[in-house]
Amino acid sequence: PDSLANVTIDNVANDPIIGASPALYPGGAICNNMLITNTSGAGILTLNNALSYLSIKGSVTNNGTITGTLGNVEFRSAVAQTFGGSGSTSIYRMYLKNSHASGLSLTQDITVTDLFTFTTGILSTGTNKLIITNTSNAAITGYTTAKFINGNFRQHIASNALTYVLPLGYSMASTDYHPA
Repeated sequence: PDSLANVTIDNVANDPIIGASPALYPGGAICNNMLITNTSGAGILTLNNALSYLSIKGSVTNNGTITGTLGNVEFRSAVAQTFGGSGSTSIYRMYLKNSHASGLSLTQDITVTDLFTFTTGILSTGTNKLIITNTSNAAITGYTTAKFINGNFRQHIASNALTYVLPLGYSMASTDYHPA
């Protein structure tokens, strides 16, 4: 698909796997909106290679499973994006490149197991949360007064003396960015 194509992933015998990006498509997989269904069993999307890359230009409704044991998922848009549904989501590396004032809004928890990077935009969680399971104090990068989490954030920490910055705000305004 391309950045204008909407993608639906149903429960099928051969669920889609995004592996290494082929030479013909070095930018990886790309789509506008994505729907992962749960009508006749859960649809599953897997990213399983360090070179796996999925760029999402629209919104995601995940009523199935997204599993990223390796690879990268990028939310890249100039319009407001949402990520919701009733499924489970685990992403290895996540990038936020959203220049819209509303950024990316969650209506479902997202777990990131390695790295979360802000390039542009604000992540709003509402009553949901972004969960980072990597215990490194460098597991979230790129945050500033214009790039932060507006809402709930859970960072797993190591049992040592590392210092962690939790890039939190309490509204969409840069004046409301208050890292903990």
